[in-house]
Amino acid sequence: MNNAKSKNIYTVFKKFNKILNSSNFNIYFISGGSLLGIIRENKFLKFDDDIDFETLSSELRLHKDELINIFKKKGFLVKYKSHNGLYPKLNFFKNGVKISLGSFEVKNSFWAVSRIKKIPIYFFKKIKKIKFNETYVNTPKNPEMYLRYIYNNWKIEDRSGYFYNLEYYRHDTLYSLQYKIRRILHLIKD
Repeated sequence: MNNAKSKNIYTVFKKFNKILNSSNFNIYFISGGSLLGIIRENKFLKFDDDIDFETLSSELRLHKDELINIFKKKGFLVKYKSHNGLYPKLNFFKNGVKISLGSFEVKNSFWAVSRIKKIPIYFFKKIKKIKFNETYVNTPKNPEMYLRYIYNNWKIEDRSGYFYNLEYYRHDTLYSLQYKIRRILHLIKD
């Protein structure tokens, strides 16, 4: 990632994060490769194509209109989508940077699920702010535990991005099964 592109990503991220932190919306955290880069390398990963955040579907439904209005007023292009009313997601675009706010439905007192993933609900119950690049961003209270859950050995750099913990994926949807198979086939080709 060249310096101009990197600076643009950090500028958009800081603006996005500042707006999100000042809203009434507070049950969310940075996730996936974005969190991995922040914790492991103190920067965004150069091969990551967007910045990921997660929230609960109930929270996103409650604050959806507020978030869309706020971000549009601040010059972001905002796109909303859901799958048959489930798993709402907001994608924010500015200056070529994409930021995704995905959501998880609460399945029971232990699990939160998206279309293809599942995570323990406790990651949403305790959220903390950490300082990153002159701003404070929400993370799970124990980001290392979250990363271990998603990636297993998250401390080892793996540029392929295909070594997720299979427990991270749901086992009750055809889409999830197809997604796992595509990841495995990609590994075989490499």
